Amino acid sequence: MTFPLQVKTIYVKNLPENASKEKIKEIFEKHGEVTKVVLPPAKDGHKRDFGFVHFAERSSALKAVKGSEKYEFDGNVFSLFIIYHYLWNLVFFV
Repeated sequence: MTFPLQVKTIYVKNLPENASKEKIKEIFEKHGEVTKVVLPPAKDGHKRDFGFVHFAERSSALKAVKGSEKYEFDGNVFSLFIIYHYLWNLVFFV
């Protein structure tokens, strides 16, 4: 079974606790237009260290993945793990 993959959203892990939507958008806009950043609220007793970055174009999401070696946040350099959000893989291939 083949599905057309036009994914424009990336999953970003290992975000610092003080990461804001505005700062994450600023970091990733160098790859293309960011249409939305989603930072889900932390569950009670847990920290939130992930989010989703939505791009206007698929090519921008691909650039972000290729350029994901290091990013800087508040003067600290850290690595991010950026993974495509493949819902179909989760549903059909787990």
